[in-house]
Amino acid sequence: MFIKEIVLFTTVLFLQSCSLIMDNSQVSDKEIETLKSEKKLTYKKVFYKKGWKDSIQYTTKEYDVTYQNGNSYLIAKNKGEDRLIGYELSTQEKIFDIPSSKLSFPIELGEVASVYVHNFDSIFIAQTRRVTLLDSLGNIKSQFGINDGRSKYALGNLHGEMPIFYDAKTESLYFQTYCWKCPQHKTSYYTSHVSSSLNLKTKEVQALPVSYPISYQKNYYGYANHVYGTYTDSLNIYTFPMTPNIYVYNRYTENYQEFGGKSQHQKQSPYTLSRQQKDDDKAKIEHFNRATLYYKVHYDPFRNYYYRFFSPALPEKNEKGLFTKYSDREHILMIFDKQFKLIDEIKLEEKYQVFFTFCTPEGLYVSRINEKEGKGLYTIFKINIQ
Repeated sequence: MFIKEIVLFTTVLFLQSCSLIMDNSQVSDKEIETLKSEKKLTYKKVFYKKGWKDSIQYTTKEYDVTYQNGNSYLIAKNKGEDRLIGYELSTQEKIFDIPSSKLSFPIELGEVASVYVHNFDSIFIAQTRRVTLLDSLGNIKSQFGINDGRSKYALGNLHGEMPIFYDAKTESLYFQTYCWKCPQHKTSYYTSHVSSSLNLKTKEVQALPVSYPISYQKNYYGYANHVYGTYTDSLNIYTFPMTPNIYVYNRYTENYQEFGGKSQHQKQSPYTLSRQQKDDDKAKIEHFNRATLYYKVHYDPFRNYYYRFFSPALPEKNEKGLFTKYSDREHILMIFDKQFKLIDEIKLEEKYQVFFTFCTPEGLYVSRINEKEGKGLYTIFKINIQ
């Protein structure tokens, strides 16, 4: 039934209704108090190495992890190729490999910005100007255009941390939204909504009541302007690098809430840049490398907890007098209960690439960096809370 409805309506779908988006929001300017949980946490770590590391490479925009029929699968578009490959995580068995002869992502339609697996019959792949719906056999069910350029707003996944999501109950796709005609050093960029829903039945695009926090409208943070988005069975969860707050929108009740998410390891406020530094790539990179950073919230549907990474600010130079860089960062794993109360924080001892993180029944997978051991490394955090 799902596929039938998608095919029926997306053939005429075109996003001219983005003009409905208004520049207002419920996001406040205050730092919300972080509530503490009385629950206790224990954990153990298991090391995992991907057996297919030499056959597939992908960016944060080009993969999804899904749980289907009692198993966890990683589905990815191979970097630089129009191939879609699926692996079962526990056995590392390749379950499908759709060749480029069946797929086409023309460069003139933009990069592949997002891969979302609703089920093996419904895999969404979003480019800058087109969404493709296909199954795991490579059969294309539907394709429809987005972002025709007539609106100043665009739907996408600009930084790779807010993939598309389909909710069968609302019959809608959910996207990151951004003002592509607004310079990113201007206040107008940060007063725009950051998320929209696209109803595949009515063709209506609806702006959701979340924009950047007011601090982004008052200050300039250069490259630290990511929008992080996570979806649960009913919630859209938004976070931003320069604020600890967690912003939650319920898709069914349309209620909006803010929660505190500050780490005890944050010892200083994020420092800002001057808007006159908008063209100074060196200053913006150094700011992103050294400033206090909060990351995306990850939902664990198997245990009903939330995880989030935090990275304390770095000094300009280390103890040896060398300039610090992003790879010098420490990361803190924060664990919240289902009411967004902070249970505990774990200081990670090794180097991690926290942008590659996902949950399965086995635990929380976090990409681990160790040049001696090679690529494709993960640590599985098996967290027990009582």
